[in-house]
Amino acid sequence: MDSSAEPHEIPPVPGAAKVMEHLHARGHVTFGGSLTSETPGWIARTLVKHGKGGDFRNPEQIQTWAHEIGNELRSQGPA
Repeated sequence: MDSSAEPHEIPPVPGAAKVMEHLHARGHVTFGGSLTSETPGWIARTLVKHGKGGDFRNPEQIQTWAHEIGNELRSQGPA
């Protein structure tokens, strides 16, 4: 398992940063992903071929993040 997306904040890629600015996003989180033989691209295929694939998502971290957003939205009340 690769937890490199967990110990510190990873800034958004330029395309995501541009969309965040346009939407006035209040935050950004990068989670680990999943790298399988179904992942498109030659780099992904090469990594999987050399045993570097896997599911690197942390369900507890994602669930905690989702609950924080839900709580924040609930505290704001109806629009």
